[in-house]
Amino acid sequence: MNKYTGLLASLFLLAGCSNVEEEPKEVEAVSSSYVKEIEPLNEQQQKTFDSLYDFNTFANNYANTEPIESSDLWDDYIYGTKVTWTGTVVEVWGSKIVLIDSNYYDGTLYQELASDPKIYRVFIAAFNYDIAPSSITPGQQLTVTGDLESRGNNVVPFAHWKMYNSEIVQ
Repeated sequence: MNKYTGLLASLFLLAGCSNVEEEPKEVEAVSSSYVKEIEPLNEQQQKTFDSLYDFNTFANNYANTEPIESSDLWDDYIYGTKVTWTGTVVEVWGSKIVLIDSNYYDGTLYQELASDPKIYRVFIAAFNYDIAPSSITPGQQLTVTGDLESRGNNVVPFAHWKMYNSEIVQ
């Protein structure tokens, strides 16, 4: 048996070392795409989605959605959605305004809120231009619109919400 195994191995080796050039073969372009099937919203997800334009109600509903369901809701329905939210100004940072749900405003600065569960009630509006600090003051109620692209987290590690391409609603 070893005699035949060695002979076969030699033949395969010789066949692989041939100096005969092969013509290049034409390869057809193959297109493939992954289509994710989006599940319909359950009752809690729908309630949360329907409240998207009222920050306080939305934050409450999102917090009451099961984690896996909130992730699907975020990924498939909410991420990138233009929202209009009203809050109380905490601070102005160059091209960003830090706001908090007015029910939670007590004058605390963002740095002090960073590790507090109240940070979940904060949203940051990022603008494409600098904000004149003299035109916006802490404690002022303000309505902004923007593309919601970063979600808050109401459990450790706590996190705020963030919208981009923001504009102040007059």
